[in-house]
Amino acid sequence: MTVKKSPKHVKPDLKRIIKRHIIPVILFLFMSWLFMGKSLTSCQTTIISGIPGGDHVGGIIWLLKYTPLPYGGISQVSNFPFGEQLAQPELITTAVHMVPTWLAAQVVGPVCGWNLMVLAGYMLTALSMYGFIYWLLRSRGVATFAALAITFTPYHYFKSWGHLSYIHSEIFILILWCYLAFWKNPDLKKSILLGFLGGLLFYSDGYFPLIGGALVSSLVLYSAGYTLRNLDTLGRQFAIKRLRYLIISAIVAFVMLLPVMFVQMKFGGAIKSSLSNSRSDVTKEATTYGARLADYVLPSQQHPVEQVRDFVNDYRKDNPYSNQGEYHLYLGMIPIILALVGIVHVSRKRQTKDSQARWLHYVAWSCATVLLAALLISFIPRFTVFGFTFPLPSGVITNLVSFWRVFARLYLAASVALITISAIGLHYLLKNEGNQLKRRLFLTLIIIFTLIDLMPFNPFNRQDQQSLDQGNKTYLWLRDQPSIPAVAAYPVLGHPFDAPYFSDQVIHNKPLMTSHDSVDPEQLLHNSLAGLSDPQTLGVLKQLGINHVLLYQIPEKSLPAGLKPLYGELGARVAQINSDLPKLRTALVPDANFGRPVVDQSTQVSCRQPTALIASLSVRRLAPDAPEQTTASFILRGQPGQSLVIHDAKGNTITQLQFTEKNQLVPVSTTSKTGDTLFIYHLSGITYGLADVCMLSVSN
Repeated sequence: MTVKKSPKHVKPDLKRIIKRHIIPVILFLFMSWLFMGKSLTSCQTTIISGIPGGDHVGGIIWLLKYTPLPYGGISQVSNFPFGEQLAQPELITTAVHMVPTWLAAQVVGPVCGWNLMVLAGYMLTALSMYGFIYWLLRSRGVATFAALAITFTPYHYFKSWGHLSYIHSEIFILILWCYLAFWKNPDLKKSILLGFLGGLLFYSDGYFPLIGGALVSSLVLYSAGYTLRNLDTLGRQFAIKRLRYLIISAIVAFVMLLPVMFVQMKFGGAIKSSLSNSRSDVTKEATTYGARLADYVLPSQQHPVEQVRDFVNDYRKDNPYSNQGEYHLYLGMIPIILALVGIVHVSRKRQTKDSQARWLHYVAWSCATVLLAALLISFIPRFTVFGFTFPLPSGVITNLVSFWRVFARLYLAASVALITISAIGLHYLLKNEGNQLKRRLFLTLIIIFTLIDLMPFNPFNRQDQQSLDQGNKTYLWLRDQPSIPAVAAYPVLGHPFDAPYFSDQVIHNKPLMTSHDSVDPEQLLHNSLAGLSDPQTLGVLKQLGINHVLLYQIPEKSLPAGLKPLYGELGARVAQINSDLPKLRTALVPDANFGRPVVDQSTQVSCRQPTALIASLSVRRLAPDAPEQTTASFILRGQPGQSLVIHDAKGNTITQLQFTEKNQLVPVSTTSKTGDTLFIYHLSGITYGLADVCMLSVSN
């Protein structure tokens, strides 16, 4: 019979554990506060954002503020007045971070909810690495170094501007820890836990299966090679036992994957459409967002040491490449040097009879395999040497699947592997020093210089705090105007360029005509209202229930006569549509065969060019009492040699044109039934290009 220990037997152990590890935890909290600044002390109103209107404010925080569910639902504050569905199926891959953020937002508000998840990312990453290295080496000092070196980095800091998932490296640390613990002493519990952590990757972020897959497959490949090389010593039973448990892990991970597979099968078309609408050619983007070797060895461009900062900025200026949001991959000079020390040390101890030394040899070279694989996959799709082009792993992957484009994010696996080897190297150096005072002094200096080396900003001159309660006065004024029910933001940009509009909406709280979804359900209608001076724009806005316009960087002299400035200045100003301007119950809307409208900034007139030889304009009904007959008007702008024919919905020719002058303007007007379509055939478009369609207008 088993006798349970009384609480008094457990309490001293807990006290000893807390006392033993409390100083590192306090240090992690201090560093989190240093990195977060006012976003922690003024949690409700301040965020870290070097770019005003970053992805988090225009994305997750906005979503949390205006929807009652973790995954959104119907929103009435975007795509006004129609509303839109924000519960996108691909969001299942963000559940691990999205659900806790939503729960925190319900208690402390969306801004503070985001900030607390950033804090959680720093602390969970640090605590996971601390626990792992302490388990591996039984050294609090080395574990503290490893936790700080992997957590408080340029990559995590810049990701706190808008990509919450990538602050949370703990999942990869836990997978490495669990795998090594499983390999050292396999059992069913560790096998199930490893499979569970692997399955959890599919609910953390869309890139985590790629990153975690590279991590786990590298570990398994090295383990397989290690086992085959040492099969005579280890025995067949060793290999069979671990293989059997690995199969169980794979089954657990597969079972966890089933909901994601179901969503992909049922909504795959919608997911693909949503992703493709916000992305260009995947190979080009993989080149833009891929890593270069220099990214891993160059400190932050905002490093607090002026000489380092100047050197990095000069290098980036002379070698412009990659995307600023993804090249903050610096691993740190001290961790890199310590990792080299660790590899050399374990290699020298390969044949030793010391079981701990053999174990650290296995761990270090397992991590070295992960590091090499992660680095290779993170690089751009191909490189050229002496005129010969060679494909790299990311190029092969993009040819097989189009889900991933930002391969620089393999940094997360690379950093976990490198810091683990660095910890082994530091452990070896400290072990060889017999004087305890010297060991502590050496460790303290290593930690201090590592933190300075990795520092991504100047802590004495913070420029990255965005206070939402001290935003532009226009938004604060707009917030206090209950008579203004909704606004249209101009210029009409479209996803993802309109993210700042939703950042500002967090302050002014007014519904926007702009759609938040990358697949704008009213994109064609919105494109037809791009030019403020187009004859139909203001009348259609009034019909939609919008009497006020929020203008960004549009000079007052460029505004049409029907729009009167109310408050603000050039950066952001509110203008009112004249009350005597009649509503338009119909709108002339171009089809999908037109490109995005180009608006002349001085005149606020929009033109759009057809992207096919046959394009159409439809008269759309906006009100139940819309007239049966509508006069549709627009202007054609063509070049010499172009010719076209315009047909009505029945195929009757309305007009046929031959352009003879440069930028020739030809007005077109026709009366047709509401709902009818006008087809424009560009007869000579292949040779001479396509004529522009400008100044859309209706009268009814």
